Amino acid sequence: MKYLMCVLVAAVLFGCAGRGGQGEAAPPLEGTSWELRAILPARGAGEAMRPADPRLYTVFFGADGHAALRVDCNRATGTWTATPDGGLQFGMLASTRALCPPQSEGERVLRDLARVRSYGIRDGVLVMPLPQDGEIYEWTPAQP
Repeated sequence: MKYLMCVLVAAVLFGCAGRGGQGEAAPPLEGTSWELRAILPARGAGEAMRPADPRLYTVFFGADGHAALRVDCNRATGTWTATPDGGLQFGMLASTRALCPPQSEGERVLRDLARVRSYGIRDGVLVMPLPQDGEIYEWTPAQP
């Protein structure tokens, strides 16, 4: 029952988060860069994780389907695909393996991005819900 509730909450939040009306195309991600603003927990499951320096967690969506990421003290690359209806999936992500500080969320971010299946953009915020546990990743446009 708890799993079902989390999935329902994520679906409702995602439905409000981004694509507008039914049948409307999701905004394209090609050529955009984003900084992690927060990882929102499943409803009632604790506090949001907000990185002290959002520039340490970034994702760039290349027009060629290539993704480039910074995850704390490491870099990662891989592929991504999106569909007009808001589907999003990352391929295998290869990363450097530098030893980051103990409070780093780098491994978590890489693990979670592999589970992303959809996205939306609302008020300039990129939203990626995790369908399995109801967490939601929020990204803001990267500063030049």
